[in-house]
Amino acid sequence: MIDSPPPTPPARHPKDGERRFEEETAACEWAESYRPGKYHPVDLGDVLVDDRFTVVRKLGYGSFSTVWLAHDSAQDAYVALKILVAKQSGTSGKLPTEAAMYRFLEEKTKGDPNKKKTFESHFVKLLSTSTVNGPNGTHTCLAFEPTGPTVNDMLDELPEYKSQRWTPKMRYPVWMAKQILRGVLEALQLLHANGVVHGDVQPGNMLFSLKEGSLDKKTREELSSVKRTTDDDDDSDDNDSYFASPLADCAEFTDPDFNIKLADLGAAYVIDNPPSDNVTPVGLRAPELIFGQPRSVVDPRVLDVWAIGCLLFELVTGQRLFCVSGYPDEDDCNDDHLQDLSAYLGPLPDDLFSQWKRSHLYFRVKEDGTRVLYNCQLGGIPPGGEAYLYPLETLEEMFDKAAPEVSSSAEALQIKQLILRILQYDPEKRPTVTDILQDAWFTKE
Repeated sequence: MIDSPPPTPPARHPKDGERRFEEETAACEWAESYRPGKYHPVDLGDVLVDDRFTVVRKLGYGSFSTVWLAHDSAQDAYVALKILVAKQSGTSGKLPTEAAMYRFLEEKTKGDPNKKKTFESHFVKLLSTSTVNGPNGTHTCLAFEPTGPTVNDMLDELPEYKSQRWTPKMRYPVWMAKQILRGVLEALQLLHANGVVHGDVQPGNMLFSLKEGSLDKKTREELSSVKRTTDDDDDSDDNDSYFASPLADCAEFTDPDFNIKLADLGAAYVIDNPPSDNVTPVGLRAPELIFGQPRSVVDPRVLDVWAIGCLLFELVTGQRLFCVSGYPDEDDCNDDHLQDLSAYLGPLPDDLFSQWKRSHLYFRVKEDGTRVLYNCQLGGIPPGGEAYLYPLETLEEMFDKAAPEVSSSAEALQIKQLILRILQYDPEKRPTVTDILQDAWFTKE
């Protein structure tokens, strides 16, 4: 016997002048990810960790965690509660990588007032660690100081874009881009000086600080204004997934000296003990990582510094430098990336080109060793087909085409030269983060 479907709930009609559906651009995690080993199900009002943390608002999510604004009854203060997926949580009393790295850096900086000040200024402060048990396993909970939106999210909050989202040229004013990067570079300077690589430098891990006392001025109701992904009339407990709602109205971004904090040390590692894999977004990976060169030879200029070069271009122009599509086949993805590298930055050096196993699909090598690009079509020329060639722009041409609002052509040239100085094929020739901070573009007010 087939069960009859449940009765359809009565339709809720909008009142006069009311929009049935509000515009919403924020995303939320996949519902299918709430399964054993993955996310811990959380609802507003939940009280976690021995009745200590009361969940008020969803701030964000990532591949390995969800983040919630919660009130900490032990400190009578708000915290950003990061709940890791069960598979990434510490077991047998062992701290997860992120918490262990914070402890390591606290020990490294506590004896030096200047280092300690930089650590507290440019890193999100870890307040406590705990665990919570749920239907999907045991999850580590990391309580951090609350912060504002990520550099990705804050772009939507800039006054010039508030009323015209989806404009093709959404980017930070140059002065803001410089201040964002300065904060990140100062954070990386501290890490690298202590032999640590961040490993995941990207806009989603760069956070704006909050205005002092901004949370205290808001009521619990004002802070918990979060839209659900399901209809308000649906009382089912199976659909409690919330849109991320960063604390944009509490963040400081108009002051010329606004502060940026670097977050997520989950991929960070000590140089002497590198991991076997990396989580750096594909478009921010240095060419040597594409070929899987041993991580034992990696220094900060392979992951962190290369990413800074790409992000300098992205924040100033409003477009990604290497927009690598997510092809299912890794070879296709790498081919796309390597062709862009060759076009934007010049021919790959011989030691890298020789490792590109499908280069023959795109280049012919003459007897004298020179290479001729004869095809840009992904996957090579089909049998009996003709070579297909589309115009390839250099990095400088892409920059000028994006027409960033710099003060002068001299400043534009200065930025392009700095990007090219960072994005060198030979990692030994790339500048350190200290070198970058001393570049004329950063030292010029």
